[in-house]
Amino acid sequence: MKTTASITLALAASVLAAPQQWDPLPNKRDVQTISTVITQVSAALSQLDTSVKAFNGQDFTQLASDAANVKSALDSGTQQITATTPITAQDAITLQSSLSPVQSTAASLVTDLNAKKPQIQQASLCQIVQQQTQGISTSANALINATVSKIPANLQAVAGQLTGQFTSQLSDTSLNFATGNCTNAAGGAGAGLAFSNSSTTASSTTAGTAAKSAASTQVASAFGLILVGAASFLML
Repeated sequence: MKTTASITLALAASVLAAPQQWDPLPNKRDVQTISTVITQVSAALSQLDTSVKAFNGQDFTQLASDAANVKSALDSGTQQITATTPITAQDAITLQSSLSPVQSTAASLVTDLNAKKPQIQQASLCQIVQQQTQGISTSANALINATVSKIPANLQAVAGQLTGQFTSQLSDTSLNFATGNCTNAAGGAGAGLAFSNSSTTASSTTAGTAAKSAASTQVASAFGLILVGAASFLML
């Protein structure tokens, strides 16, 4: 992909531009930890992508389960990466080859999410998806910072310059589900959901509607987490 190639070239150029203090005994366990996190997140996103493609606006069960798995993979990965020691510039470049599956899956998920707009409207999830994507920037920055902080300082600037590209994608996705661009169907599964300080509460009158609303919220959270994963690991 063009993104992968440009990041790799930028990293390589930075490495060649200035003398590097190479660690003769780099901590390969930390490199492996990051690589493992990438693999785990990629697998979780891939499974969620499959469920997004199958989403018909009514059945939330599989999406809710996969949403929980994505959140678990991302939260666990963030903790693991935060606990690692810095890696070398050479290792940062080497890890680029591990990013292609994540980049491809993340791009597919965003495309599939937008393609499911009619079903999202049917399920009355427009506002939920918009609110979740608007709040993603803070979470994405935390994960990006945790990852980028592990690469050499002279390469961090290169990664930082690319951040704007992905925050722009987040804004575009959020706008797609904003009021005026996305209209909830009357009586959809997400009807009765309200927002309060970025939290979501259900005001359903029946147990069945409450269950669907809770599942809808989990699904919307997963869509936001998709973008977190995409932005975070693309910034390595």
